[in-house]
Amino acid sequence: ATSSVHVGINPSSLAINPQTGGIMTINFTSETVSIIDTISNPFTTRRTYGLGGSAQFGIAIDQFTNLAVLADQANNRVLIFPMPN
Repeated sequence: ATSSVHVGINPSSLAINPQTGGIMTINFTSETVSIIDTISNPFTTRRTYGLGGSAQFGIAIDQFTNLAVLADQANNRVLIFPMPN
């Protein structure tokens, strides 16, 4: 079975927490991040946040702390983002 959800424009990176089923996507063109709930049926996009300034991000989620870490190379910063459970 497959499921699809809407996220921002041109998703370019994603990370998943296998413990919670949460996915975060980095959406290049819209300069946003989207949080997807894969536990619900069908999958649901919980929220999309604007990041402004740069669309060049890499992402990882720590499965134990449920924190997403976003590396913003263009602005020389690291963002730590709490994922919902």
